[in-house]
Amino acid sequence: MTVESGELSIREMKPGEGGEVIGLVEETFGRTSVPAAVEARFGAINGRSWREVMGDVARGCLDECDVVLVGEVGGRPVAMATLDYNRKYSRGHVGLLAVAEDHQGRGIGREMVRAALSRMRDDRLRYAAIETLSKNERAARLYESEGFEEVGRQIQYFQVL
Repeated sequence: MTVESGELSIREMKPGEGGEVIGLVEETFGRTSVPAAVEARFGAINGRSWREVMGDVARGCLDECDVVLVGEVGGRPVAMATLDYNRKYSRGHVGLLAVAEDHQGRGIGREMVRAALSRMRDDRLRYAAIETLSKNERAARLYESEGFEEVGRQIQYFQVL
């Protein structure tokens, strides 16, 4: 699947691109991830920075997800999205969505969401889910503008033992 939109091309991740995709996650989740919030409040977890934690999350997603979409500009990966499918419930989930900081504000996140939804439809899924932290108002506005409706909120707690 390749989607062309102006300068952005969206396609499935190619073998050997995992490092670049993980790098996008490590670059972009500093303001909007639970591991970054935990580190800001409690310090690095077991000596591991939020970047390392998010890199491990991304590695796990790449190993487990059904589809990884990559958005590139000028041949450079600048965005990614992981899609997880639950066929029993005909539900797709956008697990990770990242856009390189130097490409944010250009509509690339919106195009990635649209490509993810299109792919889910092509794969005959009936429902889609995506999530964000409540403090990520920009993402929430994007998702709502693309037809998602808020159905619940979750609070994550943390403590040092």
